[in-house]
Amino acid sequence: MFRSISRSFSLLLRETRLSRVLPAAGYKSALSLDNLYPKSTLDCGNVPTIKHTYSSGDNFSGFIPIEKLAIKYLRSGGPGGQNVNKVSSKAEVRFHLDSADWIPEKSRQRLKEMYHTRINKIGEFIVVSDRTRVQMLNLADCLDKIRFAVREAEFEPSEPSEEDKQAMKARILKLKRATLREKRSRSLTKQSRGGAPPT
Repeated sequence: MFRSISRSFSLLLRETRLSRVLPAAGYKSALSLDNLYPKSTLDCGNVPTIKHTYSSGDNFSGFIPIEKLAIKYLRSGGPGGQNVNKVSSKAEVRFHLDSADWIPEKSRQRLKEMYHTRINKIGEFIVVSDRTRVQMLNLADCLDKIRFAVREAEFEPSEPSEEDKQAMKARILKLKRATLREKRSRSLTKQSRGGAPPT
């Protein structure tokens, strides 16, 4: 008798657990999206695709298409004990600079001049980060470095005016005169230390 009661109780308990885990099709929680946002027309099954404009004319938009990057995770150096030997947290991001249509042409040419040490023989721009011990943060740091480099390449310094050139020349001339004066005074000091002048 006791066994039959315990068996029926366990079956009842199992059914109630399943009903909690697998609710009926018509049931909606008080925290469902329909209740929280009743006027929303968002269909979670159909996510709209967003068309990104890579660059607007001669300016970089800041958007970096991940699908056009080669991302690799490597073993990170530095302190960290045994964990450094087990986890690949260092991020390396590469992309072919000549075919990067998301960077304006002028900026690509300036990137080649400014960051020639980061470009390998086949024309890939390489950025590495092992600042943190988390892969995603290192990847974000790499993307930030790329954004910074492109923004820096976009900025073109203005030509100095004639007044600026004159002022720069005057400063350089003044520094040269001061250096010569100091060298002459040092030379006279050393000459005065010597013994009798040679005859």
